[in-house]
Amino acid sequence: MQVFASVAAVIVLLTAGPTPVVAQTPLSKPMTAGFLNTSCSPIRTLGSNESNMKSLTRDEMFMVGLCVGFIDGWLQGTRNALLDENHGNTNAFTNKITVAQLIPVFLAYMAKHPEKKEASAGLILFMSVVEGKLQKLR
Repeated sequence: MQVFASVAAVIVLLTAGPTPVVAQTPLSKPMTAGFLNTSCSPIRTLGSNESNMKSLTRDEMFMVGLCVGFIDGWLQGTRNALLDENHGNTNAFTNKITVAQLIPVFLAYMAKHPEKKEASAGLILFMSVVEGKLQKLR
């Protein structure tokens, strides 16, 4: 019975139609640092207490999903990647950086550099990793 109730709840959410935030999400365009910052912003209010998730609205949950999904994908894509190898600066991202570590570092970087909001989210994630000293260039 509980499984049926969970499935029914998911169906209701999926068929409820897009909310204003979801309808305005520019998923067909490259992710900008500003949009990723907006997506990650609800995480600031959560803190480390998972029970605070219940206070998020459906739109905020959607945005957090975009934030976590994009950053997780970016981390997976950059792990063990060599960057700028032709100029002697190589950087191999290790498995040590987690999404949970990177989100607050990214948010702090964006608070410090709001002028970068139109830049590529991937580039700004890289810049925040370096500035936040999560990974050093070799």
